[in-house]
Amino acid sequence: RPLITKGLIEIAKKEKAEAIAHGCSGKGNDQVRFEVTAKALNPEITILAPLREWELNSREEEVRYAKEHNIPLEIKEESPYSIDRNLWGVSIECGPLEDIGQEPPPESYQITSSPQDAPDEPTYVNVTFKEGVPCRINGKEYELVSLIEKLNLVGGKNAVGRIDLIENRLIGIKSREIYEAPAAVILHYAHRELERLTLDKDTFRFKEIIAQKYSELVYDGLWHSPLRQALDDF
Repeated sequence: RPLITKGLIEIAKKEKAEAIAHGCSGKGNDQVRFEVTAKALNPEITILAPLREWELNSREEEVRYAKEHNIPLEIKEESPYSIDRNLWGVSIECGPLEDIGQEPPPESYQITSSPQDAPDEPTYVNVTFKEGVPCRINGKEYELVSLIEKLNLVGGKNAVGRIDLIENRLIGIKSREIYEAPAAVILHYAHRELERLTLDKDTFRFKEIIAQKYSELVYDGLWHSPLRQALDDF
């Protein structure tokens, strides 16, 4: 979200626009992330939030509005899920997932196989890091984006990266979310094991503490906070 907002602010400056807009509802986290980042980058910018401010009280109404005004969408009005997807993976919410006593329906998953459908034989993945950045898979060098895409495919095929949790949103709402992030799970595990081998005990334990705080800052939309920037120096 900080990267998207940075691009949005840059375009607004180029077009000499005094306002920007986003399509977030009043219930999610992204409204906070977009708006906090936008104000950090341009305190004078006006932010419009049509779904929150207009008489659009549901995702179905938002979809119908988009169709009536020829705004292209990748989702279907009859789909019960709210799905966001980017390089790192997929987040899914709403619909049948709101019944926390039930397993996520198979069709809710987008990029990962179920354990039952995964190969019976293991797939071995050797990840090479250079100065903390992954650069090779099984000896073959990849650009970072291509490497992530490759691990998403390999991990997804092997049922790696499924996460089902109750999330505490920024505005206080609890929400069941499922995530698919094969590459992120693989890289996080691999790098953490590398840290166990290379860091002394005290540094490793302290890194765990600040990593938790770092993730909280990013989750809360505080990418441009002085503390986040200071933690980068560590």
